[in-house]
Amino acid sequence: MTEETQFLEQLTKVKSAETEKENLIIDAKRKAEKKNAEANAEAKKILEKARAEAEQEEQKIVTQGQKEMQKEEQKIISNAKTQAEEINSLKLSNATIKKIIEKLSK
Repeated sequence: MTEETQFLEQLTKVKSAETEKENLIIDAKRKAEKKNAEANAEAKKILEKARAEAEQEEQKIVTQGQKEMQKEEQKIISNAKTQAEEINSLKLSNATIKKIIEKLSK
C-alpha cells in the first residue's frame, strides 16, 4: 500500500467516524427531545390532576361554608322570631293591662 492509499483510508475512516459521531449526536438529540416531550406531557397531566383536586377541595370548603352560614342564619332568624314573639307578647300584655286598668277606672 502506498502512502497515499493509506492516507486516503485513514481519511475515509476519520470521515466515517465523524459521520457516526454526527449520527450519534442527532440520535441523542432526538431521544432527549422525546424524553423532554414525555416529561412535559406527564407534568401537564400532574398539573391538571392537581387543579382538579384543588377545585374539588375548594368546592368542599365553599359548600361547608355555605352550610355553616345557613345554620347561623337560621339561628339568627330563630332568635329574632323568639324576640319578636316576646315583644309582641309583652305588647299584648301591656295592652291587656291597659284595658283592664281602663275598665277598672270606669
